[in-house]
Amino acid sequence: MDFLNLLFSVFAFLFAVSLVAHLYFAWADSRFVQRQVIRRRLLNLSAGGRHGQEKFSLYKERTLRDVGPIVRLIYQFPRISSLDRLLVRANTSLNAGTFSLLSLSLGVLGAVLGVKFLPQPFAGGVLGFGFALLPYLLLKGAERKAQKMFFEQLPEALDLMARAVRTGYALTAAMEIVAKEMPEPIKSEFSEAVDEVKFGITLEDALDNMCQRMPLTDLRYFSITVVIHKDTGGNIAQIFDNLAGLIRERLQFTRQIRALTAEGRLSAVILLMMPIVMFCYMYFVNYKYVVILLTDPLGQLLMIGAIIAQIVGFFVMRRMVDVKM
Repeated sequence: MDFLNLLFSVFAFLFAVSLVAHLYFAWADSRFVQRQVIRRRLLNLSAGGRHGQEKFSLYKERTLRDVGPIVRLIYQFPRISSLDRLLVRANTSLNAGTFSLLSLSLGVLGAVLGVKFLPQPFAGGVLGFGFALLPYLLLKGAERKAQKMFFEQLPEALDLMARAVRTGYALTAAMEIVAKEMPEPIKSEFSEAVDEVKFGITLEDALDNMCQRMPLTDLRYFSITVVIHKDTGGNIAQIFDNLAGLIRERLQFTRQIRALTAEGRLSAVILLMMPIVMFCYMYFVNYKYVVILLTDPLGQLLMIGAIIAQIVGFFVMRRMVDVKM
């Protein structure tokens, strides 16, 4: 037990130091806007899809010179660009190495807390896994939010490009106007595509990289439209107008679907929260009635099974009310 207390104290100290360092660097980045822009663009390059592999190798070489051995080891994994792509979609400035270390630190912290305060070692492992998974779940939520914002901004961006093309701008110049005038997250995506074209990548590959970073069906329609127009010609401004109208209709239909499924989503939240609320209520009202679930080994296994069943049920109900467009 003394060794476990020592391990807990050491790791708590290291976790506190790591948290303070993360907060400090986040504050320092917010003070230097130019540094934040450069880091964001380098992260976009690393998530550039199959047409950004050369740039990704340069990004890794640049990054590995400035990090420690643990982050350097993380960057040796072959599919690290997939995690970078997820970080870009979530509109965060973290790199894959920092995110992996954060998840690992939270996982070890959860495991140590579980082993120290829960009688069953298995419960400590489950708690550690939940702590390690928490940053990924938050990242996926941020990714969905960024994709939703991009989907809502895309019709306006297409209208802006159509007006620019009608006034005589080239297609890449019209995309640059979108990069300057539109808000995030569509601003950074078009800015990265324009930068890639300026540095010699073909427009088709730049748009394909953007579709890799932001995997939306409507954005893929835009990419296909540009590629076809480049080969066959035509009134690209009119095509952009038609595509913007189509996306607005899809957006309106999506909002109608969300309104119709609001009752199902609310039911899922109520069914998920009801056992938690009842357990907390019984814990304070009749402690002896529920304490057996926390102290008895069989009760702890039942609690773990109930938590797993709650999580599975939440995802099942979410899939039931999530209508794919």
